[in-house]
Amino acid sequence: MKKEYIVISGGFDPIHSGHINLIQDASKIANVIAIVNNNNFLINKKGFIFLDQNERIKILSSIIGVDETFLSIDNDHTVINSLKKLINSGRNIKYFGNGGDRMTKDDIPETEICKKNNIELIFNLGGQKSQSSSSLALSLYDQLQKKNSESNYVEKPWGFYKTFISEDEYLLKKIYINPGEELSEQSHNHRDEHWIIVSGKVTVLSDKKMQEKEKNDHIFISRNTKHKIINHQDEPAVIIEVQTGVILSEDDIIRYNDKYKRS
Repeated sequence: MKKEYIVISGGFDPIHSGHINLIQDASKIANVIAIVNNNNFLINKKGFIFLDQNERIKILSSIIGVDETFLSIDNDHTVINSLKKLINSGRNIKYFGNGGDRMTKDDIPETEICKKNNIELIFNLGGQKSQSSSSLALSLYDQLQKKNSESNYVEKPWGFYKTFISEDEYLLKKIYINPGEELSEQSHNHRDEHWIIVSGKVTVLSDKKMQEKEKNDHIFISRNTKHKIINHQDEPAVIIEVQTGVILSEDDIIRYNDKYKRS
């Protein structure tokens, strides 16, 4: 009989007790293949790596219950292409396992490829979400590598944004919109956004409704909702944005209309 596999994935940076519980639970179902997020994935997601990808693979390979490791080949915040590669290799992938931080199919961008290949989604492996790798590494990382304050500053044709906090499932940034400028009409597949106007006045287009917002107003933008911000005023507008979701990436932007002709 052909060997059956369950695929799990993660950064494992560093590995902690929650990962061990995940692996133990997965190994009771089938042989475990662990997809390890590459260095670029982690840098884009949380801004740093604690352990190099090769070191993480070596550690995982030595853990009882892990049959194979696979370094992610994906360039976005999913493991879809890695999963495709494993499927096309001829391995009998029967399950895709998820830890306590992923509770429904809506949380999993790999749902479609799993459905297409008759791969069953397994939830709540390892029990409830434990302390994240990011929080474990963050204190030491801050001591070892203080970021240049300008490294989180990104210029845009409409102004700039600056990221202050980027954790596993939330991100905090400041958005500065120059007078007479606007952000593109866009939506996001994997995140919700909360905006608080802290300076100026803006026009917000959300779900085909136009609203005027000013200082201290709050706007909630749910995932998959088309939205746009316009600053018609003669003074800058400043917005504090909080993003929440499993995937928080600048790649998760679908543009519909853009004054600056970006794709």
